[in-house]
Amino acid sequence: MAPLFEVFVCQVYSNSLLMDLTFGGAKYISTGRGFAITRLDFFTLYSRFVNISIYSGFQVFFMLLFAIISMWQPALLWFWITVISMCFAPFIFNPHQFAFMDFFIDYKTFIHWLFSGNTKYQKESWANFVKSSRSRFTGYKSKTVDDISEDSGHDSKKARFWNVFFAELFLPFCVFLFNFTAFSFINAQTGVSDSTPTSAVFRLLLVTFLPIFLNSIVLFLLFWVSLFVVPGLSYCCKDAGAVIAFIAHTFSVLIYLLDFELMWFLQGWNFTRTLILLITCINMHLILFKVFTTIFLTREYKNNKAHLAWWNGKWYNTGMGWSIILQPIREYFVKIMESSYFAADFFLGHFLLFIQTPIILLPFIDYWHTMVLFWMNPRSIIAHKRILTRKQRALRSRIVSKYFSLYFVMLGVLLFMLIAPFFAGDFVSSPQELLEGTLFEGIFQPNNQNNNDTGPNAPSTILTTTPTLPTFRTVA
Repeated sequence: MAPLFEVFVCQVYSNSLLMDLTFGGAKYISTGRGFAITRLDFFTLYSRFVNISIYSGFQVFFMLLFAIISMWQPALLWFWITVISMCFAPFIFNPHQFAFMDFFIDYKTFIHWLFSGNTKYQKESWANFVKSSRSRFTGYKSKTVDDISEDSGHDSKKARFWNVFFAELFLPFCVFLFNFTAFSFINAQTGVSDSTPTSAVFRLLLVTFLPIFLNSIVLFLLFWVSLFVVPGLSYCCKDAGAVIAFIAHTFSVLIYLLDFELMWFLQGWNFTRTLILLITCINMHLILFKVFTTIFLTREYKNNKAHLAWWNGKWYNTGMGWSIILQPIREYFVKIMESSYFAADFFLGHFLLFIQTPIILLPFIDYWHTMVLFWMNPRSIIAHKRILTRKQRALRSRIVSKYFSLYFVMLGVLLFMLIAPFFAGDFVSSPQELLEGTLFEGIFQPNNQNNNDTGPNAPSTILTTTPTLPTFRTVA
């Protein structure tokens, strides 16, 4: 456990130092120098550490997975300690994380955290979390309207461009270049005789901009629905704005899920090439959104009136004055980026939970986990000896039965979407034949090609045998 803890702590320290140098706001936070003895909800740990460690950890995870399946060597196993520490340390060191009933109650609170905050202000919501993350780049406006949501907005100035440039733009761009180099090389058909050139760059641009374009269309249509329909519905349905937000976010999840399947299809059902395309696409999204946020996006209002007005259409009572004329345009571009961020957090949060599924099914895992954390005698553990009323026990049982079913339905759907492409090649072995002779013929990457250009397949310019040594004579 110690290596996992130390790697995670070093990541937190390094991230804190980098963020202080980039955005400022350094301050002393007392830690208490004690153990975590209270179980925190999954969404609380996720929102606290996803920007600090989990996002970076999953980038390392994807690149490490690509390295293992493309050029395996035992030395790569060492880096899994880093991946596990950065992604799972907050949950491993959370007391009673693997308690069966609490785990599925966690799933319920995580789903509610994702979809809440779209009808009224809620401090603990994904909408407030993503706004706080974005405000590090934009800063806040000084104008206030005396709303409760303004209490969560600290007085922060917009970070200077050159401070943000190195840490948030230049370094991610370098990572993108490294990934793009690997993507270009693996799609170059090196060693293939009589190869047909393909449009790998166009393929990357397609899978990157297609979900952004589709989300922009969905949001544009829903904007007019919220503007003209939702205000009238709000008299009989107070959650009409939340329904519009749910539709937009659900469409975003489906769009990105289909985009992932499209990557498989365009890469000829090859997992290695699909994975590097996914990695490069993710990094390209990060670069595009960070550049747009840093350069073009104006400051945030401390209140969340504009966010709520986008979903419920009530722009007339936001109290923003004349800026309300252009605010919907700004909010439109913000919501396009938020749709992508929502899909990322939806899949990432579910992946973190799904990885823990085999652990929670182990008998007495909560006792063993507590023993490892606190070195306690199993008889001293009172996790399951809490006194609950009959009503509380019945409520917890209903929540677990409901979200247990939803959890495994989601697990089955996502597993199917991940595993099905491995067998899709048996039905559509050559996707490029579907568009043969058209403008998009070169968008597909051929699969099962012979890339071995060594031995008898080597070009004539390459020596494959030892040449005969010439005879030298010193006497005529």
